Amino acid sequence: MKPAGSMLTISQLAGYAGVSVRAVRHYHNIGLLPEPVRDRSGYRAYDAAAVVRLIRIHTLAGSGVPLARVQELLDASPEAFTDAIEEIDKEVRGEIRRLQRSRQRLAELAAGSHPALPASVVG
Repeated sequence: MKPAGSMLTISQLAGYAGVSVRAVRHYHNIGLLPEPVRDRSGYRAYDAAAVVRLIRIHTLAGSGVPLARVQELLDASPEAFTDAIEEIDKEVRGEIRRLQRSRQRLAELAAGSHPALPASVVG
């Protein structure tokens, strides 16, 4: 871990956020992650705020939020951000329930059950 106040390289930033360097560059190119200052050698130098922003981007994108919406959320007020996160969480929970029902139907099918057929047809 680097000392407090020190700057990070692009690979260190990517490592802390759990993304590839290519993803960081992509986020720069599309404007989600601002280009940082460059050090004397011309290398990008990132601060802790960049780590936090990149983790937010990665978490939102990984949750299925389109990148255009990620930008909107990052620019939102804290209250609007919280409301949007709660709505996204509600959508994710609904998707989990849908997937759990699908798994149950598949398990019944694998076990030889015919859940989609009326009892009179199965008999």
